Amino acid sequence: MSPREGLFILGSVFLTTLVSVGTYRSNRLLRELGALPFNPLLAPAENGLKLVLLALLILLGRLSGLSPRSFGLVPITFDDVVLGLLAGVIGWATGNLVAGLAVARWGRGIVSSLVIRAIVPRARQEWPAVAIAMALSVLLEEVLFRSILLGGLGHWIPPVIIVPVAGIVFGLLHSIQGKLGVIVASALGIGLSLLFLWRGSIWPPLVAHYVINMCQVVLASHKPEVLDA
Repeated sequence: MSPREGLFILGSVFLTTLVSVGTYRSNRLLRELGALPFNPLLAPAENGLKLVLLALLILLGRLSGLSPRSFGLVPITFDDVVLGLLAGVIGWATGNLVAGLAVARWGRGIVSSLVIRAIVPRARQEWPAVAIAMALSVLLEEVLFRSILLGGLGHWIPPVIIVPVAGIVFGLLHSIQGKLGVIVASALGIGLSLLFLWRGSIWPPLVAHYVINMCQVVLASHKPEVLDA
C-alpha cells in the first residue's frame, strides 16, 4: 500500500468519525433544547461547516489518486435521474408504511419527530432556503457514504463488508429519530449503497436520498399530525 493510499484510508476513517461525532453532539443539543426559535437546517454556521467537510472529502478523493469514476463521479444521465426519483418515492413510501405499522404495533415511543419538527419551514418564504440547505446535507452524506466509503474504500475492502457497516453507521446518525428511525435509515442506507454499486454513479442515490428527505418535509408540512410522535 502506497503512502497516498494509506492517507486516503486514514482520512476516510477520520472524516467519518468527525461527521459522526458532530452529528451526535448536534442531536444531543437538539434533545436538550427541544423546540428551537429557528430552523437549524438554515443555520449559517452549520451550513458553513458542511461546506468545509464537503471540500475536505473532495480533496481527500483527489489525493487518493483514484479516478473520479471510482467515486461515482460520472456525467449525469436522464436514466439516472428517473431511477433516482423512482427509488426515492418507493423508499419514502415504504419507510412510511413500515413506520406506520410499527407505531401501530409498538406505540409512538419507538420513533421521534424532533428533527423533522425542527426543520419544517415555518413560513412559505423558507421553502427555497430549506430545499437548498437539504441538498447540501444530502450531498455531504452521499459523498461520504457512497463516494468515499463505498467507491473509494471499496478498492481495498470488499463492498459486501462496507455496505452493511456503512448502512448501520448511517442509521446510527439518525438515532435522534428513535429506534425505528435507526432501523429505517439503516435499511435506506443499504439500499442507496446497492443503487450506487448497480449504476456506478452517485447521481441515482443522491437524487433518491433528496427525494426521500424532501417528501418527508412536505408530508410533515401538510399533515402536522405526523409530528405527534
